[in-house]
Amino acid sequence: MSLWEYANPAKFMALSARILPILAIASSCLLLIGLFWGFFLTPADYKQGSTVKIIFLHVPSALMAINAWLMMLIASLIWLVRRHHVSALAAKAAAPIGVTMTLIAIATGAISVSYTHLTLPTSDLV
Repeated sequence: MSLWEYANPAKFMALSARILPILAIASSCLLLIGLFWGFFLTPADYKQGSTVKIIFLHVPSALMAINAWLMMLIASLIWLVRRHHVSALAAKAAAPIGVTMTLIAIATGAISVSYTHLTLPTSDLV
């Protein structure tokens, strides 16, 4: 069995349909465990208190957003060069994840800035 067998969209979709429920349950459980651990089992910072705990949500969501956009870039380039259908599927699947993680990163960044600087962020740089 070769990895290139899954370049066939029918085989790839059949395999992903079988393993997607298992991976979704496992990733949801690990996400909930990580969030609980980060927010409730870690000590507060000596200077910023518990507001620093938002970093446990902000940084991973920002990294996930960057990785989703990078995956879309690579998959789209493969689509442009090779016209491979699985790469188009991968780019379409990465788009909602990238948007969601970007919005979470923007929201948590604004919240953390408002708590650490005691004001809402403004655009007075002009």
